[in-house]
Amino acid sequence: MLRQEWKKLFSNRILLVVTAAVIIIPAIYTTLFLGSMWDPYGNVGKLPVAVVNHDRPAVLDGRTLHIGKDLAEELKGNDSLDFCFPSEEDAEKGLETGRYYMVITIPEDFSENAAALTAPSPEKMVLQFKTNPGTNYIASKMGETAMKELKNSIREEVTRSYAQVMIDKAAEAADGVAQAVDGIQNLDTGASSLAGGIAEAGEGGEKLASGTAAADESMVSLSKGLSVLEEKTSGLPAAASALDEGAGALTDGAQSISQGLDTLSTGVSDLQEGADALSAGLNAVTGEGGAQSAQLRSGAAALRDALGAIISAMPAGDNSAGNSSAADSGSGDTADTPGDLSDLTAELSALQQQAAALSQGIDAYTAGADTAADAGLQLAAGVTQLQAGVDSLRSGMSDLNSGIISLRSGTSSLAESAPALTEGITQAAGGAEQIQQQGTLALRLGAADLDNGLGQLGEGAADLKNGTSLLASEAARISSETEIFSDGSREQREEIVDMFAAPLEIEEEQVTYVADNGHAMAPYMMSVGLWVGCIAFCLMYPLTSCPGKPGSGVKWWLSKASVLAVTAVLQAAVMLGALAFFDGFEPERAALTALTACAASVAFMSVMYFFTSLLGRVGSFLMLVFMVVQLAGSAGTYPLEISGSFVPYLHKWVPFTYTVTAFRSTISGGEDISGCLFFLLALTVVFTVLTVLEFRIRAARIERGDRTLIGWLEAHGLA
Repeated sequence: MLRQEWKKLFSNRILLVVTAAVIIIPAIYTTLFLGSMWDPYGNVGKLPVAVVNHDRPAVLDGRTLHIGKDLAEELKGNDSLDFCFPSEEDAEKGLETGRYYMVITIPEDFSENAAALTAPSPEKMVLQFKTNPGTNYIASKMGETAMKELKNSIREEVTRSYAQVMIDKAAEAADGVAQAVDGIQNLDTGASSLAGGIAEAGEGGEKLASGTAAADESMVSLSKGLSVLEEKTSGLPAAASALDEGAGALTDGAQSISQGLDTLSTGVSDLQEGADALSAGLNAVTGEGGAQSAQLRSGAAALRDALGAIISAMPAGDNSAGNSSAADSGSGDTADTPGDLSDLTAELSALQQQAAALSQGIDAYTAGADTAADAGLQLAAGVTQLQAGVDSLRSGMSDLNSGIISLRSGTSSLAESAPALTEGITQAAGGAEQIQQQGTLALRLGAADLDNGLGQLGEGAADLKNGTSLLASEAARISSETEIFSDGSREQREEIVDMFAAPLEIEEEQVTYVADNGHAMAPYMMSVGLWVGCIAFCLMYPLTSCPGKPGSGVKWWLSKASVLAVTAVLQAAVMLGALAFFDGFEPERAALTALTACAASVAFMSVMYFFTSLLGRVGSFLMLVFMVVQLAGSAGTYPLEISGSFVPYLHKWVPFTYTVTAFRSTISGGEDISGCLFFLLALTVVFTVLTVLEFRIRAARIERGDRTLIGWLEAHGLA
């Protein structure tokens, strides 16, 4: 039967042509469809876009900006789109007719708004563009993509101008930054001092808090003391009056004492004169240095001695008789008679005794005179001292009088002020009590709040110190980094401007490589093309015809399956060849791509073979419907995550998922495809087994003459 089937195919030219046409269907589908979208993004430059410029120049810090004009000039040399520069009227008409896919309008204030970026209330630059999606939606979307690129270009240009101005100003501000660094360093030093001062103030606050407690206790004592003072000073006015009266009496006594001192001074003067006279008299008596007293004593001694010699020289006799006779005749004439001598001797003896007594008296006199002289000298010195004392006393009395006058004045003032004093003490006592009850309590509470506040202030000062330290370090760093603005070369500044204008550079690394949109869409379109080719073949080729009785169902199946398998492989090969020849298809792994295409085509044909042989054209129709399901569920165009909510439920159960994945990997050089190939192999085996069973059952029923499902469908025009 296998040979007959192939003989029949080659003998039937129409069937052969149909088979050949079916073989190239996947090639036609994929080549034409992919060719129409092979590289649309590479041909965006052919899309006509109208540009209308109304912009007027503006001034930014002495620099004239022509943002609109510069943009138009840039677009003339830009091949991202086919930029045209018609009139506004022509542009609007061309957009309506589809001659232009987009109209870009640069307004009058475009440059003005760019120059106002540094103003207090800057206005955004507005670039207007119109599209007409009704003429071509994809073209409008491509235009929007181009506008995003244009927006970036404009942003870069504006940023460049703005950065140039800012860099120039930064160069001027670099010196100010250096000065600011010095100021910040001074601030840091001040913050350190502040922190130290607040720490000391905190200690003082603690002392104040404790001091206010002591002050409160002291005010209690003061209040009590003032109360006692008030009691004690209640009699002060009367005592002050009595004191004033006593001061008056003291003044009178002082005046009396002063008069007595005048009298005493006069008496002392007289005493001084008497003392002087006495001293002169004593000097006259005693002589200079006591010479007269010495002469008296020596004379008395000589007299005594002479009388003794006289008595010794007189003749001896009855001294007693003689003495008596002498005594008796003392008043008569004298004769040198023994009686007279006795009397003389007696008289001389008496005279000698008197001389001795005189000598003793002279000694006593001279001793007394000497003593008196010494006493006179002492008296004179004492009178002199007394006079000096009287003078000192008079001087002191004068001071006393002055003091008494001041005392009198003070006591008078005291007597006058005593009532006010007592009233003041009373008020002070009341005020002290009020201060103790209100003031010191508030002071104590305030001191506590002050202590807490100082603690918080200390924490804040510490934070300030840390902040100023950080600010100082950062300011120093900024100063070093801004040196380039003042000291750097023009080239360096230009590099900085370029950096600000385009601060981001994207470095892309592709794990896999897709050359263009054609290669990107090929996995999806190749899967669809092979499925469509299999459906077309199963519709056009007589899969269920059998000349005569089929006999063995396996041989019947094999005869048809051989043609299907060869056709499936040829479909895949022709499709890949056509893509390579007409569209420039170049997969990264060509051999694996060919293997995947053949495996997918054979698997699809196995599925089609089963449903078509079982249900005829109904089966082909069901496969057409299933293809639509696969188109949605395979996520062949858009990522699974942004597809419809139903797609994840279908994704794992449709063959397209695995063929698209395998083709993407082989075309771009991605991951291993062994899992996908295993799925296609399993799909082929499962449906081959089902088809073989279906053919055996059908052959057995034909052999028995029973009706078959395909016969019933043919009878109703459905096979």
